[in-house]
Amino acid sequence: MLDDKNRFVNGKRNVKIHKLRAKFDASLIRVSIQEGEAEQVFHLHRERSQLETWLSEYFGLSVAAKLTQGLSR
Repeated sequence: MLDDKNRFVNGKRNVKIHKLRAKFDASLIRVSIQEGEAEQVFHLHRERSQLETWLSEYFGLSVAAKLTQGLSR
């Protein structure tokens, strides 16, 4: 996850990240993000824009979800 200045969104920059738990399925295609009792599931290829919108709203800043070379298709 990168902010609009191309910096990583991490615990040093945004403490809200510590409230999130992420789990990936075996194929690394879907991610489940849990915040407390609420859970959202996103397909990393088909729903990346929805994931970025959800993360941006959660963190209160523009967030881009960048896939590594092994996951991009």
